Amino acid sequence: MFRDAELPEEARRDLESGDYLFGRGACDMKGGDAVFLVLAKHLAEQAEKLHGNLLLSFNPVEETLHRGIIEELPLLRKLQEQHNLTFRLAINNDFICLMYAGDTTRYVYTGAVGKLLPMFYIIGRETHVAQCFEGFSPDLTAAELTRIIDRNPDFCDGYNREYTLPPTVLKMQDLKPHYNVQTPHTAAVYFNYFVHNRQLTEIMAQLKNTARTALNNVMQSADERYRTYCEISGNRYSSLSEKTQIIDYRELYLRAREPAFLR
Repeated sequence: MFRDAELPEEARRDLESGDYLFGRGACDMKGGDAVFLVLAKHLAEQAEKLHGNLLLSFNPVEETLHRGIIEELPLLRKLQEQHNLTFRLAINNDFICLMYAGDTTRYVYTGAVGKLLPMFYIIGRETHVAQCFEGFSPDLTAAELTRIIDRNPDFCDGYNREYTLPPTVLKMQDLKPHYNVQTPHTAAVYFNYFVHNRQLTEIMAQLKNTARTALNNVMQSADERYRTYCEISGNRYSSLSEKTQIIDYRELYLRAREPAFLR
């Protein structure tokens, strides 16, 4: 089936070499499963040389909310209590990927990388499409946040001359439930954000400054386009400057607890 398919040249070479397994389930963490199975067989044959215990776990549903390991945690605690275990080391054998095109190195990853999932919830001002300049677009703001943050090395975190990959957008959409000629009122966008050693307070400050920049860029662009539209249409121009506000979840939570907010 694959031999008759249109494949990139690199994939074609891998297929014809006979050294690669192609097909559903052959990639990502499945390679790690194969390695662990081989190691388990090897170590089982030499159990008398081990000074301790090995716990082998195959966890499904890795990419979707990590439900595999989350649902396994109660079982791990139960085993720990029943057998008086002390967990000293965990090895996560995930996929190995190329660092650059043509890379033939096989990497061993040590340590761990931190992962954040920062989300921006954007509230705009809806309007009718026939009065589009009277609204404020949350979609444009989400798009501008994505333009600034997505794969931007300025957001990489370095530690001991090792650098994380930059943030990557995972989802961006407005929250309009159905079609009509009203512009969206709200939108949301969130990113995968890897960190090594950067403090959360520093990251939050960086993201809030980025949100401020995105809002300013959107307002400036909207104002310039409105000015141009007024020039070609003969309408009277007035500035579209908006008063904006950027707050994080903690600030929103504290504000919501204030008596004046509850009344």
